[in-house]
Amino acid sequence: MDCSTVSVDIDSYSTNLSQSHPRAKKEHRCGECRKTIAKGEVYLREVNIHDGRVMTDKTCQACVGIRNEFFKDGYYYGQVIDMLYEHVHEVSGDISEACLVSLPAGSREKVLGILEEFWGDYEDDE
Repeated sequence: MDCSTVSVDIDSYSTNLSQSHPRAKKEHRCGECRKTIAKGEVYLREVNIHDGRVMTDKTCQACVGIRNEFFKDGYYYGQVIDMLYEHVHEVSGDISEACLVSLPAGSREKVLGILEEFWGDYEDDE
């Protein structure tokens, strides 16, 4: 089941030089959710050229799952979680159960947290 695709107006693209899924030898910070990637945890490591600069990006597996399901047409690195928050508000919290079930466990937990926050804010407004 596909999740609803977050619409992103991409005005520039990065060139991917390499991509790997190493096990962390030390703590890192996820460039999407800013949470710690713990020592021993597998993460996505990408080396990209963007605007003429070589950048190394590290992303936790939960955020990779969110990008894969919700951002099929592209994304801006470092903005996926913020853009997902916006998307949840745009669709009034209507993310299908089938979509949630299809997400990897860590990704599902992050999306459920965003939905709980949305519905909590919604109830506070009433």
